[in-house]
Amino acid sequence: ASEAAAARAEAELTACQATVQQAEAAVLAAREAREATRGALPKIKALGVREVQAAFSDIIRLLEDEVARAEEAAACAEAEHAQATAEHAQAVDAVAAARAAIEKHAQAVDAV
Repeated sequence: ASEAAAARAEAELTACQATVQQAEAAVLAAREAREATRGALPKIKALGVREVQAAFSDIIRLLEDEVARAEEAAACAEAEHAQATAEHAQAVDAVAAARAAIEKHAQAVDAV
């Protein structure tokens, strides 16, 4: 049972690591998109077209919101990863304790 718990914890840990990687990729993509938009924005502002300026300002706000959501998701995934890591360590300790108990029991049986 303890080995099954360790295996479950290991699977959860792997899933959390994948989630963290996905969140980090989303943050990076959103930041790159924001920077690309900011690079083009000064050229468009020079045109003096208020509607275009407003549209790009909206895009920047949307991208910043996306970055914030992705960073929040990454933080949540990291917290889940930390919890899964702790649970994995507990499961490993439980397996070690169970193995020690089995060994102690086997020694007791051999002593009889």
